[in-house]
Parts: sequence; C-alpha cells; structure tokens
Amino acid sequence: MKDGTVILTSGGMMAKKYVEPFLFNKNRIVHIAHIITAAKVDKDVPYFYNDKKEFMSHGFKHIDIDIEGKNENQLFELLKNFDVIYVQGGSASYLLKQTKKSGFDKVIKRLIKQGKTYVGVSAGTYLACPNIKVHFWKGYRKKYGLSNFRSMSLVPFLVAVHYEDIYKKNMEQGILLSHLPVYILKDDQALVVKDYKTLFLGNEAPTILDSRIKFDKISHDKIVAKWKPKKDCDFAGWTSKNNN
Repeated sequence: MKDGTVILTSGGMMAKKYVEPFLFNKNRIVHIAHIITAAKVDKDVPYFYNDKKEFMSHGFKHIDIDIEGKNENQLFELLKNFDVIYVQGGSASYLLKQTKKSGFDKVIKRLIKQGKTYVGVSAGTYLACPNIKVHFWKGYRKKYGLSNFRSMSLVPFLVAVHYEDIYKKNMEQGILLSHLPVYILKDDQALVVKDYKTLFLGNEAPTILDSRIKFDKISHDKIVAKWKPKKDCDFAGWTSKNNN
C-alpha cells in the first residue's frame, strides 16, 4: 500500500497485541467505522461483541455501519471522516454481495489512497483479497446467489483464516488449484500490508503451506515479505485481471 495501511486478521482483536499499535493516535481519539454487514447473517457472533468491548476499553470511538441498502456516494460521505474502516467477520459471500451492490469496494480504495486504515476480520480479510474462494475451502456452501467471487484486490494474495491443523489437507488441496499465493493466519496473528511489504505478526512462526510465500525474518515475531507492483496494476500492486 503506498498510502493507507491494510491490516488482515483472522480473529480481529484476538490479535490486539499486534493490531492496536496501528490504531492508536497519541494526539486524538481514533474513530472507527465498524462495518457489521457480514455478521448480520451469522447466528453466533461472540467475536462481534468482543471486538466492541475492546474498542470501548481502549477509548476508541466506533459506530456500527451496515453497507446494505446504501450506494457509493452515501458510503463515501458516511465513511470519509473515520480513521479506521474495520470490516467485521461473518459471511464472506453475503459481504461480497453487498459490497458489489453498494460500491463499497470503490469507496474503500478511495479512502485508502487518502491514508485511511483498513482492518479486515475473517470475512473482512477475505474481502480484501482478489477473491473469496478460500472461504469455501472448509466446506462452506451458502453463496447468496453469487457466481463471481472476485473481490476488492487490496492485496495480491489470498489469506486462509481461522487456521488449525485439522484444516491442513483442505488448505493444501486449495493451494494446489490457486494461481495466487496463500497466507495462513491463526486467530491471534495478523498481516500488515503497506508500501508493497507484507508484515507478519504473531507469537510463533507463520504456518507456510504455500511454497510461493517467501519471508525475510526481522525478529522473533515480525517477519516481512516484499513484493513489487506490476506496471499494469490498477491498484496497490495487483492486476485485477489475474485474480483467480
């Protein structure tokens, strides 16, 4: 990312040790737009309330916002004064459907170019990728009428969230069919993408199931991978025509 910052998580504030430093502002209160659309169709949402508690405990001002039923202009006016766009988890299919209908993807790209921070949680992380196909690798079936799974392409790779060893075989099979490299995240880990670098943050070494993932180790819990923008990219170093 040349301008703003993209933070991708599996468990949101479960990785608060790594997420919070990117949210704090010493000079003023941080305002967070909490995008709740994906969680609306999820029956079990303890993560939703846990994140809200963390916001309040750290003095972050946040407003719950549903993108459904809004258009691009409405969303831009609604979100332009927030510091952080925090896209909550839930159904990635439903979130992508409403993103396409509302123009939320276009708004996010405008806001990142203005220096805003995007935080993805689970479905919000899938949404930041070139497509949300990893969402289905664990057997999820509900697609809400979607047949095209192309997403926002904020980053030039895919991310598998909520990783546990029981999913290793599913992930390996999916990776074999993916034209894009696939990062793995556990719930207490995060990826931070800025200036064409991807920083992995976690207490343990990253799980690497894809040989295309290359890291340069910096310290015990900070590992970075560098990538170069393509000449014909439309945004953030990624060519959207090649997002399978």
